[in-house]
Amino acid sequence: YNKTKLNFTKLKKKFIDVLDQTFSRLVKSNHDRKIFIPLSAGLDSRLILSGVLRHGHKNVTCYSYGLKGNTDTKIAKNITQKLNIPFLEIVTGPKIVRSFSNTETFKNYQKFCETYSSVPFSQDLPALHYFFKDKKIPKEALFINGNTGDFISGGHIPCSPDLSKNKSLKLDDLKNLFLDKHYSLWNKYKEAPFRSKLEKEFELILNNLIIEKEKKFNLFNFFEVMEWYHRQIKFVISGQKVYEFLNREWRLPLWEFPIKNFFEQLNHTYKQDQFFYRKCLMEANWQGIWNNFPVNKKKIFPIWIRPIRYFLKSIYFFIGKEKWYDVERKYINYWTSNTSSYSLVPYYDSIL
Repeated sequence: YNKTKLNFTKLKKKFIDVLDQTFSRLVKSNHDRKIFIPLSAGLDSRLILSGVLRHGHKNVTCYSYGLKGNTDTKIAKNITQKLNIPFLEIVTGPKIVRSFSNTETFKNYQKFCETYSSVPFSQDLPALHYFFKDKKIPKEALFINGNTGDFISGGHIPCSPDLSKNKSLKLDDLKNLFLDKHYSLWNKYKEAPFRSKLEKEFELILNNLIIEKEKKFNLFNFFEVMEWYHRQIKFVISGQKVYEFLNREWRLPLWEFPIKNFFEQLNHTYKQDQFFYRKCLMEANWQGIWNNFPVNKKKIFPIWIRPIRYFLKSIYFFIGKEKWYDVERKYINYWTSNTSSYSLVPYYDSIL
């Protein structure tokens, strides 16, 4: 990590140059190849699409999957209509994903992708399984997604007032921020006897990453290193195994060294809340699809759960925000998660 002395304008030019080099190389090495891009309403997949089109690739198809009528799919469809490129909508919901979890295909995938370091990342598999059954996808097709631009650009740095001060923080602060973020799905792990075991494991791993002679270290960097070491490598990136399971090739341009190295050296003040990344992409406005289409605009689906959710949320307004988040994660996200990932198990099991 090196603090750069370049101002925003010069950094932006350097970043755009890095992106152009990466996408130019990607397009040249896959000339005329059929490319499939999973497109959402976020920054990363939109960057992939606009990047390959900017460098002249013509044979592109986008697809989106999730709950019927979800916002991501609507925005993705509008983007592809503007660009006049093919778009495929794959509707998946709790019932479809739950049914898929009982198939031999899913069981075989679990065996195929076992790494002994995390649960399988199967988010894309139900949609692609039915997608491949309905459509003839050429063997030479290439899948390119935006994993994991949100991480490298700073999207996982906690937006904490204490963290922004930096000087007053100690290793214990880093430990608490990390554990509270990544073990929040199960409240029991925040308490004894689990908490002390997690803290001890955290300290052992972090100590292996810290060079003994380096007494001073940047907490932002170590938070990101821990996220990379524990979640990105073990879980998120293993999601690429879905394409391998389906016997297709994939690329992750946002994890190529030039882009990764750029963000490694970017000052944390630019990385918090993805400030630099977002601002650059909006100002560059590649292919004209950045300023006229919302980014990560979300609405609650399915519609039938909205009154139930609003009623419960109004009650927990007086109890506390954190309590409400716990209730929402435990009882509501099973139905409202756009990928329906919770539905791989029965509802009753998910709330235990």
